[in-house]
Amino acid sequence: MKKSIPLFALSLGTLPTLQAADVTLTAADAINTSSFNSAGNWSNAEAPSAANDYFISIQQLRTPANGEDHTFAGNSLTLEPGGKFMYKGTGAVGVLTVENLILNGGFIRHANGPADVMLLDGAVNVTADSAIIPNQGAITILAPITGSANLSTGNEAHASGYTLTFASDSNDFTGNLIVTGGTFALEYLSNFGFVIGANGEANQISGPGTANLNGVFAIDLGGASSSPGDQWNLVTTASSSFRLDFAISGWTDNEDTTWSSPGGAYRFSTLSGTLFVDPDATTDSDNNSLPDRWEIISFGALGNDPDGDPDGDLSSNADEFAAGTHPNDDFDYPDTDEDYLPDGWELLYFGNLDGKEDDDPDGDSFTNGDELNDGTDPTDIKSSGDFENDGLADGWEILYFAEDGEDISDIQTLDAILARQDGLGDPDGDGANNEAEETADSDPTNASSTPADTDGDGLSDAWERANFGDLSAEPGQNPDGDAFDNLAEQNGFSDPNNISSTPSDADGNGTPDSEESPQPYTVDAHTLILYHMDANWGSLAVPNAANPGTFDGVGTSNETPTTVFQAAPSFRGFGGAGSLAANKGVAVDSNGDDLFRYDSSENPDHFDMSLLGPGFTLEGLINVPELVGAQHIWGGDGAGVRTFQFRLASSNITFDPLPNGGGDGPLVTFDLATLTGEHAFVPNEWFHVAMTYDSTTGETKFYWTRLDSGAQQANLVHTGTTSNFDFNATGAPLVFGNEGRSTGGTSEGVKGLLDEGRVSNIVREANDFLFGDGTPVESDLVLAIESKGQLSWNSSAGKTYTIERSTTLQPQSFIVIADNLPASGTGTTTYNDGDDLEKAFYRVRESN
Repeated sequence: MKKSIPLFALSLGTLPTLQAADVTLTAADAINTSSFNSAGNWSNAEAPSAANDYFISIQQLRTPANGEDHTFAGNSLTLEPGGKFMYKGTGAVGVLTVENLILNGGFIRHANGPADVMLLDGAVNVTADSAIIPNQGAITILAPITGSANLSTGNEAHASGYTLTFASDSNDFTGNLIVTGGTFALEYLSNFGFVIGANGEANQISGPGTANLNGVFAIDLGGASSSPGDQWNLVTTASSSFRLDFAISGWTDNEDTTWSSPGGAYRFSTLSGTLFVDPDATTDSDNNSLPDRWEIISFGALGNDPDGDPDGDLSSNADEFAAGTHPNDDFDYPDTDEDYLPDGWELLYFGNLDGKEDDDPDGDSFTNGDELNDGTDPTDIKSSGDFENDGLADGWEILYFAEDGEDISDIQTLDAILARQDGLGDPDGDGANNEAEETADSDPTNASSTPADTDGDGLSDAWERANFGDLSAEPGQNPDGDAFDNLAEQNGFSDPNNISSTPSDADGNGTPDSEESPQPYTVDAHTLILYHMDANWGSLAVPNAANPGTFDGVGTSNETPTTVFQAAPSFRGFGGAGSLAANKGVAVDSNGDDLFRYDSSENPDHFDMSLLGPGFTLEGLINVPELVGAQHIWGGDGAGVRTFQFRLASSNITFDPLPNGGGDGPLVTFDLATLTGEHAFVPNEWFHVAMTYDSTTGETKFYWTRLDSGAQQANLVHTGTTSNFDFNATGAPLVFGNEGRSTGGTSEGVKGLLDEGRVSNIVREANDFLFGDGTPVESDLVLAIESKGQLSWNSSAGKTYTIERSTTLQPQSFIVIADNLPASGTGTTTYNDGDDLEKAFYRVRESN
């Protein structure tokens, strides 16, 4: 028999040592392909084998797209920077095994459905900052994970993210874990290592995500400092939960949310995630009456206010310490009488601890326990829940609609009371529904008590509070002794506490308001719309309305009267202003039904935009606390028909012609933040804002003027150019103080007060606004006033002229005495004013 063993042994001795070759992924795996267990895109054009090490840089390796078990056959798989290992498997049972997966700057990413779970076994070593991203579903690392570099987890695009779970009990990972989103879970018996150094130096679990910890911490104290006050924040995620089976290897559970190291020198708090050198139970190094140990356990730091209440449970930190409760958990509160009502809550509302959970001291049908859970006031019948969900607090309904002798403890009686009214009812017929009355705390059974005047004394609540600080004033009182009682001062918008301020001279400077600039407008020949925003200043002008009404300061919402526009004090001399919410506005009453619609389930009134003519002016007065967001001065931007937007966009005045209006030209804009001096924006001051548009040239001008500046004409801040267009008889909502959307809700309203909205079918000049400088004539036209009332001026063929006259030169005192006068053929046109006046001032306007 021949023996071959010696020869085989000799042969083995002469073979060269085998070396693993480096193989790279040369291209990214395409959809429905995988190089995980095939030649795919590997540089050697062969399927992975144990003879080679595999590297991925920039490219991506997809897993097989099924739910089966798969093992990577290579000696190792390294993810370099940019290298991606993408999970495309299905189901929740198939395991992917990589015996030596090295994260050297690359990342693992879940890229399939949320019901598919990536299960990764083998061994994982984090050698450089890398990431494991459960972007579209959960990832569970069954493999032991080692290394000390940073590891991030979270999501790329999904706000919630999914969960990354460590499941091995053989982990030796001691790097930082940054939970940028989603959740990190340390499974039962799985371990996570911390290496502690000098004060504050240790790896952490941190980030804005969540940590659910049910495994084992392995804390290496070999290099830890030991000075009193030294501490280390080990878990600082935005949310963390230490579960029932959490443990620290070799440490003692103190059964008080803390663990102590062998020998007791160190303590770890699961409340704050903080490790610290353990002081004795009484040490209070910052002398704030809160022991250091308790502060670090509870907050992770010293220096907390003993009177503070970070969890908002109405018990101070000192009370929580004394009661042994958690100062950062509003469900863990002192309850010394054990009645299930927090001590702090009882003391706040009752001043003692005598309340019982089932008591109902305010008679609103809700017990103290109910009110605690609902966050309502157990001593105020108006503050309660809304069991039948009709928009009204049940206690408020009981107060106003229950009849004498009715027993609310009887459920049928209570149901009957609550069924009598709903939020839209108006039992006193004052135009304000029950929801509005409840919000304003007015009486829904008294027509004199309205949301604007809750005590029903004829003085608006806003006026009383502004002038007296409360609602105690009476209409017949005269605190300043100027012969005008409070009611007269309110109606005249004068100061009831200043004897010099009277209804005819609100600023008390000795000059009647009627003689001071500025003053409210009167309708002239070019006025299309004029809103004074209160009854005191008369009517609105809408020439194409079927029955133009008087705007009395009451707006509508879905044709339901509301008090949102009831007059708030305006600038002196202007009476009342509209007080707007950001979703209100005043549209045109074009159909004569006396409803000023701005949003409706029906079609809102549409204004005939062709009436604006070849040039127009939009303006108003505003008083806002800040220049933020979009605030429309005049909006013609309906949901179905879009014409233009004239608005404040943050600090910018803008005019934007829109496609349905025949335009779509460049936006004209000016930044008010660039203004300095007397017209610079000041919060809660009154400003006049206007724009003019000339459709023949596209020229657009913006005016911005502070009313109290003493200006004699409007302040021109910008001249720009946009498309030259007309509205082609377009019908659209035209809304003062809002965008004008007819469906989907109103939007982009003025967030403050507004007044004196005017639309004109002329391009007005700077001296033709509220501030008019009284120029008697236009000097380039007038040649002479030849005799009393006899005017002559140079004229042009084909032009027409308007003559305006004033006898006082006061702002807004010019009236039209002749209109559409044709030019004579001589180049000079004359006009004779037949009125026999002692003095007069004239202005001549030329039109095409």
